[in-house]
Amino acid sequence: MRTRTLIAIWSLPAWYTAFNDQVTGLLNGGHLLPLGQMIPPLAEWYLWVPVTPVVMRLAHQFPIAQRRTVRTIATHAAAIVAISILRGLVYTSTSAVFTRHQATLWQTIVFYLPFAAAIYGVIVAIDNITRLQTQLARAELVALRANLQPHFLFNALHSVGALVRASDRDGAINVITELSELLRAQLRRDVPDEISLGEEIAFVERYLAIEQVRFRDRLRVRWDIADETKQAKVPRLLLQPLAENAIRHGIGKSSSAGQVVIAASKRGDWLEIAVTDDGPGPVNGATNGGLGLSTARARLRHIYGSEADVTLSRVDGGGAMALARLPYRDA
Repeated sequence: MRTRTLIAIWSLPAWYTAFNDQVTGLLNGGHLLPLGQMIPPLAEWYLWVPVTPVVMRLAHQFPIAQRRTVRTIATHAAAIVAISILRGLVYTSTSAVFTRHQATLWQTIVFYLPFAAAIYGVIVAIDNITRLQTQLARAELVALRANLQPHFLFNALHSVGALVRASDRDGAINVITELSELLRAQLRRDVPDEISLGEEIAFVERYLAIEQVRFRDRLRVRWDIADETKQAKVPRLLLQPLAENAIRHGIGKSSSAGQVVIAASKRGDWLEIAVTDDGPGPVNGATNGGLGLSTARARLRHIYGSEADVTLSRVDGGGAMALARLPYRDA
């Protein structure tokens, strides 16, 4: 977690405590307390800024939810005691310097132990929830990859078989080459969960090249990608489900030739990626899409919040448009 974020988080209780002390002073003595008297409570709260990353690291290395061994419990207990001692040193030293009040160190440490344990537990719980959400997002990505492989591999191999029967040796070799590169990129484990839109487009270009062999003249693809968006950061495998949805439910269900338009633009602080087809469009007003769109929608909302979304709408004159909207961030 970034330092600025931690400072912002711990500023709220720190300044609330200082403000509360001033209000108490006004009510009891009728005057504001000296500014130096605000330093000890501010110092003890801001102490959690450098301590929080340490607690989160311990929560990762010694997860309480997975194993409650003697070593795990002893480690966290020792950390709570160490934080209480550190807080006691900070509080008593700042009190001595700024308020000339000699607080008893050991009494301060013992008094603070239950409070330190409560805050420590909250940090560990939040860290566990965050890690579970990250694991869920990665599991959704794995599920999406698993869903892509079976039927796409079947279609690709069917195309290779058709090319072989037609004695189109070069075409079959090209499809196999594109398929191998596509699967290699898909199965790599060192690729981050977020990549540039340009990298995602390169992946989808291979996917569409194989699909164009299968549909031949029935599938036309047009790209309308703004140059400034190619370096935008997007979740891996975001664009592919949108393109697959257009082909399966648009081109695949039409007996005539069709076109898929893939566009990307920056609108204020948002990146919009639209995939439009001229097929029959959503049936009976269905705007949720299949598994691919649902997974993409859930991933966007998990990563960027509820305002990020994937919508499916009917296009005037026939066809459908899948629109992904997410915050614009440079890769």
